[in-house]
Amino acid sequence: MIACYDLHRRLPTYDFFNWLTHVRVLGATQITFSTSSKLLMRKKWPRKETFDRLDNFMLPGPALAGLPARLGDDGDRVIGSHLMADLWRDVQASGVEMPRLRSVLPPINSQVRYTVTIRDTFWEPQKNSAPVWRKFANRIGARIIEDTARVKIGLHQRVAIYAGAEMNFGVPNGPFSMLWWTPYPMTMFCDPVLNGPDWKRQDTEIGAQVPWMLPNQRMVWATATMDRLMEEFERNK
Repeated sequence: MIACYDLHRRLPTYDFFNWLTHVRVLGATQITFSTSSKLLMRKKWPRKETFDRLDNFMLPGPALAGLPARLGDDGDRVIGSHLMADLWRDVQASGVEMPRLRSVLPPINSQVRYTVTIRDTFWEPQKNSAPVWRKFANRIGARIIEDTARVKIGLHQRVAIYAGAEMNFGVPNGPFSMLWWTPYPMTMFCDPVLNGPDWKRQDTEIGAQVPWMLPNQRMVWATATMDRLMEEFERNK
């Protein structure tokens, strides 16, 4: 079955990976991307931004699910959802384990055991990483992964870095949130005030966890301070 991600009716955000995992559960064997109509996000950001995202993480994304992808207008445009509740419902109904996105490159193992992913983008800048995150990264000797808006990094390289780390730290942003659908370690700080409304739209209450998270994955519902960050770091050692 071909599943089509129609950018006229679907957003060019990292919620794509929920849709990708969902259509995989529903039996998709190939992914197409339709760009022939007006783009849904045309009023919120430049057209170029959508195509940058298409090149950076959407076209290479299906390979993480073991599926081929191409530009095209064929395929089912209705199937699949960006909502976690819909994915989890169908995973449970199917009776199979939650399928995981996996690195297509060998994990990048180095002397740097930890990563810190920075959010620094034009969209809702109040949610960007506070300066304490860089101080925390320096204190624990973590590899800083800059926002792709500032320093370009390929999707497959990013996932290989995450796969090779003992722990990955960050705040909710698209690239870091992608770890929800992988087996790779993650500690995500979710500020109840800043991030709570976003999670509410995913039917997730403050204090809850994504239902399919693994033991090496955790959402910390707290404002990131150095003391709180170090507490989580010590817990994960």
